[in-house]
Amino acid sequence: MHASVTVVIVVVLLVVAVLWIARSRATRGRKKARPREGVLYRQLLGRVLGDRQVADRLIAYERERVPDTSESERIRRATQRLDRDRR
Repeated sequence: MHASVTVVIVVVLLVVAVLWIARSRATRGRKKARPREGVLYRQLLGRVLGDRQVADRLIAYERERVPDTSESERIRRATQRLDRDRR
């Protein structure tokens, strides 16, 4: 009886560890957006009709152009560039 409880505990701990590692790998490299960045990102996302890949590519382009800017500045620049290009 004692051995089976130990095995169950070990299995549960292994499952939790695997899930934790998988989640940390999935979010690696992504920073949590500050509230202001979240608002700006949602505005940009609205302009590209919810296409996150397009929004992220626009931000990445701004990151390459001006690497020393903050994330919110990149999002703002991406939004401005998109609006300007659509005129």
